[in-house]
Formats: sequence, structure tokens, C-alpha cells
Amino acid sequence: MKNQNSIETINNSIHLNKVFGSFGKRQYFSNYASSLEIRPTDNVLEFGSEQASMANELIKKLSTGQLTCFDILTKNQTGLNDYSCITSVLDCFDSNKLVESKFDSINIHFALCEISELIRPKIVNELFDLLKPGGVVYVREPQDKKANYTSKEVHRIFRDAGFCPIFEETSKNHIVGEVFTACYKKISTIRFFLT
Repeated sequence: MKNQNSIETINNSIHLNKVFGSFGKRQYFSNYASSLEIRPTDNVLEFGSEQASMANELIKKLSTGQLTCFDILTKNQTGLNDYSCITSVLDCFDSNKLVESKFDSINIHFALCEISELIRPKIVNELFDLLKPGGVVYVREPQDKKANYTSKEVHRIFRDAGFCPIFEETSKNHIVGEVFTACYKKISTIRFFLT
């Protein structure tokens, strides 16, 4: 049974499907995925890949690497069945299931916004532990000032978890509104706090 966060992510994805249409949605995800510096041999975690739109784009960047997807629908439903280098992790996020994996990069696309603000710091701390030293997290999140979910809040959560910001930008998208895009790096296995 899916939790409430999964249901909200599905609703958000359905909304994006209606707004973008099939071609527009592919282009939207393709453009973003192509901007990510993911090497063909990387071990990548796609966090919150409910409809697998981003997973379909990320897998194209990997030749000998591995893509692990959290919260993805079955591979048959998403067109990912032909890929042997993709792993699905369903239901509630449990970093203990992934403890054997250390990831070169993690992608979070419109996923943290669907998680309770009380749980977000815990999730980001767990993602820090799953990332190799020198690894990066790519984040793209909608901004919602009413819900106190802004670029400052995202920055604070990642800074408090021990990540070093590499790139942060807030921009307007004519379809989804204000969007925060960032890249954070794990420069050490020891958490540190930026001022």
C-alpha cells in the first residue's frame, strides 16, 4: 500500500502529464537530464521517480553504470523493462535497504516538496550517508512560499546535512511556476556546517 507522500507525488505527476502533454513532458525532462553531469559509469539514485519520466532520461546517460529508483512504478508500466542496469525500491524510503550501495550522484526532481517538512531533514541526512565522498545531489523543486518551502529552506536542509552548495538558481517556468535548481556536493564523510 502506498503512503500519502506517494499519492501526492502521483497527483503531481498526473498534473504535469496533463499540462505538458506527452511530447512536452519528454522535452522538459530530457532538457533537464542532459544538463546533469552524470558519467556513463556512475551509480545513480533517482529519488522520488513515481512516473519514471526522469528515470527514462537518466538511463540514457548510463552505459555501464547503475540506476536505482526509489518509489518507481513497475518497470513494465514505465517502459524501463529493457534495461538490466535499473533497480526499483518501492514503498517507504529506507536507506538501510540501500546500505550496500554508495552513489556517485543522486537526483531529486519535484520529490522533497511532497514530503512532510518534519521528515525532509531526516531524508536528506540519509541521502548524505548514501553518497560517496565527492558525489553530488541534483535538486529541482517547485517553490511554495505559502507552505514555507522556498530556496532558502532547501538550502538550509542541505547545508545542515553537511552538503556544500556548488550551484543554486531560482527561475520561473511558464508552466510550473517558480523553480529552484541546485547541485550540492559531499566533500567529506564528516558532516560540517556552513555559516
